[in-house]
Amino acid sequence: MGPWVLPQGTPPEASLDALRRSWPKLSDGYRRWLEDLPEAGLAEELKVRLPGEKEPSLARWKILRHVLEHSTLHRGQIVGMIRMLRHTPPAIHRLDFHQAGEPASAS
Repeated sequence: MGPWVLPQGTPPEASLDALRRSWPKLSDGYRRWLEDLPEAGLAEELKVRLPGEKEPSLARWKILRHVLEHSTLHRGQIVGMIRMLRHTPPAIHRLDFHQAGEPASAS
């Protein structure tokens, strides 16, 4: 299998509407990437093409951990921006999400 390549091209439009449109596809992609994967599959080494033509091999769990940590960075940035606008940001901690319960599925 060839290297896993980071998204290329023009970044998506920076708007809440664009995020709402693109999020289902992104979320579904991660679900498919892990779906039916045995626990041992998390240790599978994948080649990743990074900027500068580097292609290290990284365990799937390391890639997933990076994605989770990177999303934490962006949630923190958004909270900072909301506070700069003198508003109270919503709860963003994972425990807050889990305590609130799963959203009702749309049927």
